[in-house]
Amino acid sequence: MGSREWLAAAWFFASLIGGFALILLGARAAGVGVLGSVGGAVLGMFNGAANPDLFPGHMSVGATIALVICGLFGLSWQTPEWQSPASRSTLVIIAVVVAVAGIASAVVIHHLDVDDWTVGRQLLVALDSAFVAFLCLVQPIRAMTPSQPLDR
Repeated sequence: MGSREWLAAAWFFASLIGGFALILLGARAAGVGVLGSVGGAVLGMFNGAANPDLFPGHMSVGATIALVICGLFGLSWQTPEWQSPASRSTLVIIAVVVAVAGIASAVVIHHLDVDDWTVGRQLLVALDSAFVAFLCLVQPIRAMTPSQPLDR
């Protein structure tokens, strides 16, 4: 397995596990976005099915588009009490961890020197992580109602 295939497999399984973990931890919008990015990557891959050399580019763009759409959709996920099971401080910690992991991933990809991963695709990895962190920070603000405080 080459570095390109290893990278795609690692991203796929990390996204599946991470998406469900984010939902279980209470970062629902981020979790829905990450799980949606897996579907977006698959759709992007089929968009470039005529030329397998274009798979990484189409997959990264498809994953980014789906992450944004599904993440914004995930913000509308409401429970009867409009409250996430996670406190604001937990979501802030998750956001920081995701942002640092995204930057670290972009650095690792850069040092692996994968042929197909241009600077633009490396930047997409960091921006995707920043958007997931943003969703973690926006969710408690979105869930706030006048009768409920932000912190528990």
